[in-house]
Amino acid sequence: MDLITRRIARERGLKIIKICGYSRFIPEKGIFDAGPSEFVNLISSSEYIVTNSFHGTALALIFEKNFNVVLPRNRKARLTDLLMLIGQESRICQSSSIIDTSPINYAAIKPILDNYIRFSKQYIDSIIQSSEVDG
Repeated sequence: MDLITRRIARERGLKIIKICGYSRFIPEKGIFDAGPSEFVNLISSSEYIVTNSFHGTALALIFEKNFNVVLPRNRKARLTDLLMLIGQESRICQSSSIIDTSPINYAAIKPILDNYIRFSKQYIDSIIQSSEVDG
């Protein structure tokens, strides 16, 4: 992930800000104590995102950021499913030599996301209504 991040930063002239979840695995300096609002703010104010997390990817989409994903060792399915759903599988980086950094067409993605958000809200509402009737 570091090679990919450094390459993108070098090519675009960007500063790297590393948000780390597990300090014991990462010997480099990074932000280890970002709370939810700081995490969201760091994503929203970034020009480009390189992430290995579902939440980082989801926030990059919400804030319409250009991004790449380096799949984690575990729990890949949510990330790959989300990227396939919106036709952005090319954002997955397999190596530092093949990286799709082209601008993301959010005009094409937004209707797909909006449809699934609407479906999710309807599903949650139906579960809540069902539990109120049963309760």
